[in-house]
Amino acid sequence: MWTHSWRVRWEDVECLWLNPTHGQAPDKKTQVGFMVEDHAWTDELRRGNRWDSGYPFGMGGLLPRNRVILTQFATDPPIQSLFELFEQLRMQARGETPTEGADRA
Repeated sequence: MWTHSWRVRWEDVECLWLNPTHGQAPDKKTQVGFMVEDHAWTDELRRGNRWDSGYPFGMGGLLPRNRVILTQFATDPPIQSLFELFEQLRMQARGETPTEGADRA
């Protein structure tokens, strides 16, 4: 995934989750969190670029927390609708099977 200012390879995403309450909140109040590997937590990710709406998923509004990327709220399409795709891309890039991915997340 990428924006104008940074890139992260799917194989460098350790896990992802819906925030808050595992997707039970309304679409406008839901984000996806991505925990990245230590080596992928670069200065460009730390800076955050909150103003950058990004491509291809309208990502941005990043918070510079330790190895965590969060998407913006109220994306179009709703970020919850892309969660399974994100997880498939992550597992495929890391060579994991669906059961391995479910155990880790």
